[in-house]
Parts: sequence; structure tokens; C-alpha cells
Amino acid sequence: MMNKISKKYLIAALCIIIALAIIIIKNYHNQRDPSAIYAKMAKDAGVVKKNISVDGYNISYYERINRCERTLMLLHGISGNKNDFLKMASYIPQNINIILPDLAGHGENEKLPTIDYGISAQAKLINKFLSQKGIDSIIIGGNSMGGHIALSFALRFPEKTKKLILINSAGISVKGNHAYSGYNKKIESKAEMIEALKYGYYSPPISTDREIEMMISDFNRNREFIFNSVIPAIKNDTDYDLLPKINELKMPVLILWGRYDRVITLDVARVFKEKLQNSYLVTINNSAHCPQNESPEEISIQILSFINDDYK
Repeated sequence: MMNKISKKYLIAALCIIIALAIIIIKNYHNQRDPSAIYAKMAKDAGVVKKNISVDGYNISYYERINRCERTLMLLHGISGNKNDFLKMASYIPQNINIILPDLAGHGENEKLPTIDYGISAQAKLINKFLSQKGIDSIIIGGNSMGGHIALSFALRFPEKTKKLILINSAGISVKGNHAYSGYNKKIESKAEMIEALKYGYYSPPISTDREIEMMISDFNRNREFIFNSVIPAIKNDTDYDLLPKINELKMPVLILWGRYDRVITLDVARVFKEKLQNSYLVTINNSAHCPQNESPEEISIQILSFINDDYK
């Protein structure tokens, strides 16, 4: 059983996303405005930001559509947004379409009390999004909660799921999966934020006091919505634990895992590999819970090999 201190630092699943902005700023030295940074990253990835209304709910997303046969959709984790895969997407060649949506209640999408934030509802919303865009075949994947939603989508809509990619994914209730724990406490100090970053990263970013203060403020502002709205909806959803169902999946599945993840440990990846009959497990060194942030080029190489059927 995890002790109380380490459980509290599972908030690193949120801190990772917050700190990503800091890493990006450090990688784009000529820019300090986050919106300008993300615009530059989107340009580098060749994606365009768009909006679509699905059942009256506005969804913000990036896309790169070049009339290609293969389309890759990647879903971010809890408290994240569509920017989380931008760096990785810049390594994906232009002959593969890309869609990076904000999930309900995240990013530029509204946090509405009438929206169901459960996993099955999110999967159904993604299905309606794709149907509205006329896409009937998708390579879908995601990180953490995003992987959980992608897994639910593949089970509910196997006829549309060409391939599935799970990146340090939630979705099965087994030992080592702490994905939705530790959001009930605020971060009170610089020391707590630094400890959380150590918990979530293989190599934590070196940040200034001002940057850490910004991360603390962002985390505490989002925490109430995540703790009071998103997590209860996930835990009460029919698709909270998909372990009994995943052996039904027949499509190829790529399991990518940051080796040093303590939020969802490598033991969980091994269970996915055992239960998914047509799966491939690749561990990513020098990475923890979000390897697409720490090792974006390596992740893109593995995804591209999977798309090109090199895992045979």
C-alpha cells in the first residue's frame, strides 16, 4: 500500500501537464507568451487549430488532413489539453493525418455542469466527432486518461478502430494503477511542487521560483474541477474498469510505457500485454508518466513503425 506522502504526490499526473508549459518555454527561448509558443509548435507539426460543434458542445482541436488514407488521433490525459502531443506530432510525416482534440471540460472546451465526463461518454463524444467529420476508420491512442478513453472507444466501436495505441494508459483496475488518486489536496508550497515534479518526471525540469509559483497557481485552480467533477464521473462510469473486456479486442495494439512511471507502473503495462491478444509492448527509457513529453521523438518513431506494420 502506498504511504500517505507518496499518494499525495500522485498529483504529479496534473503537475506534468502544468510543467509542460515551462519546458516548452525553455525550448522556445525567443517566446514567453504560451499562446505564441503553442502556435509555433502547431506550425512545426503542420496542424491547424479548428472548432466543431457536436450535439451543441463546442470542441477545439488541431488537425492535419492531407487526403491520406491513415488518420491518427491522440487523446491527452486528465487536466491536459490538445497541446500535449504537439512536439511529438512534429516528428510524424505529412503522409499521415493527425487529429488532436481537447477532451470535454479540458483545454479550450467549456466546463459545463450538464456534461458527462465519464469514460464511456467521452468515447461516445469522440465517435460523434469522427462521424460528423466523415471519418470511419481511425488509429486512436492516448496517454493516461486519454488511453482509457481510447480503450473504451475501441471496445465500443471496433469497426472504426484500425489500430489502438496505449501510452502509460489507465483503464484497468490492477495493482500499480493510481491514475485517479491524489487530487484531493492543494499544493501549499514550493517544496511540495518540486517533490511532485520529482514524482512525475524521470528528469524533472529545472524551474525558477516564478515558474513554480505559476504551476502551483494553475494546479490549485484546476484541482477542484478535476476532483469534484471529472474523477467522480470516471469512477462511477460503466467503463471505469475494462479489464474483464479487453481480451475481446482483435485489432493490433501498441503499448508504449515510460519505464519509470510511478503513477501507472510498468506492471500495469505487463497486464495489458498479457490480456490483449494482438499487442506489442515497448518500454521507453528516460521517461515516466508522459513519455510523449520527455521522449517525443522516440514515441513518434515507435508509433510510425506501428502504423507502417513494422511490428510483425
